[in-house]
Amino acid sequence: MKDTHKTLQYTLTAIIPLIIILASFRMLAFNTQFYYDEMSSNKVYEKTDPSQAQQLTNQVINFLKKGEPITSNAFTNDELKHLEDVRALTTKTITLLYLLIALAITLTISLKIKKKEDEIATSAFQGGIITIAIILILVLLSTFAFGQTFTLFHKALFNNNLWLLPAESTLIKLLPEQFFIDF
Repeated sequence: MKDTHKTLQYTLTAIIPLIIILASFRMLAFNTQFYYDEMSSNKVYEKTDPSQAQQLTNQVINFLKKGEPITSNAFTNDELKHLEDVRALTTKTITLLYLLIALAITLTISLKIKKKEDEIATSAFQGGIITIAIILILVLLSTFAFGQTFTLFHKALFNNNLWLLPAESTLIKLLPEQFFIDF
């Protein structure tokens, strides 16, 4: 019986950092104001009409979030195909988040029923420590090896090279490298 409790505890500990990181991703991915602030700080508005940049950004966010079609002809076919890949990945990521939340609730209830509140608290504490460690690693990677990390991320998660967009592409102009570092 003790092994079952420990398995539940360790599983809960392992998924807490994933939930926190994926929830943060979900909040930022669809946060229009974050995009606008980034475009301002990255001087996108100096190179592109602000209202057009915001309109294109809204179309991208609505496509990623709801699957609404992008009606602007500002994007090339490769950009649109890459956005389809990003949407598929985003949808899978958010689905995973919701499944992990359901699992965490189930594990917490199971431990609570078994009167193992101390194991719930331990999982939360350890999960928080692991989350902080992961965030520190991500900060270090984005600070000192962003290009390599960004490339590895794309090679691991995309099965094509559509993410290799030219510097003059609309997506690169709207979402320069610094956007992803800040994200």
